[in-house]
Amino acid sequence: MTANSVTSVSLEPPLVLVCVGHERTIHDLIAEGGKFSVSFLTSDQGDLALHFAISTNDRSEDSPVEYRTSASGVPLPQDCLASLECQLEMSHQAGDHTIFLGRVLELNRGEGRPLVFYRGGFTKVEEP
Repeated sequence: MTANSVTSVSLEPPLVLVCVGHERTIHDLIAEGGKFSVSFLTSDQGDLALHFAISTNDRSEDSPVEYRTSASGVPLPQDCLASLECQLEMSHQAGDHTIFLGRVLELNRGEGRPLVFYRGGFTKVEEP
């Protein structure tokens, strides 16, 4: 799924949170599987972000991107700017979403510039 935001919660231990709508396919996969990944896309991956913004496209097998599977079984997309492999620490119901708090187990870094969503569209971050 494409998230509007991912929030860093703690550096020690490294924790992040994501908010996932109850209707999303990925919601139950995270809740039941206890693991998830967060990927940061490059500036030329806007089509991929749009693909995963559609709730029926949550599953990695429906993806136009190639994946590798981590040692713990989490799909990690190749060719992204970075990805975090996370172990679910806790969840909290908040209206029509669940806040998932994950402990970062692994950080994978790639190459490129970040994809940024600003004022309703994708833009690039340029060097000063």
